[in-house]
Amino acid sequence: MGTRSDNLPNGLYRDDDGSIGLIICPKCQRENYALNVALGYCTWCGYDANKDYNIHKDKDDESKGHN
Repeated sequence: MGTRSDNLPNGLYRDDDGSIGLIICPKCQRENYALNVALGYCTWCGYDANKDYNIHKDKDDESKGHN
């Protein structure tokens, strides 16, 4: 499993499968709880990086007809 930055804000990374990891939240600047890092969800403020940076989001919307 590799990671890449893809010009993401500091504290975020993208796995090879496209999922977002959130180590340090760009919204509240706090270090994330380890179990939520792989989910891309901030434990402290509720920020969801998947809403802003998920590369599969557009493909999912197209397949559901929400284009």
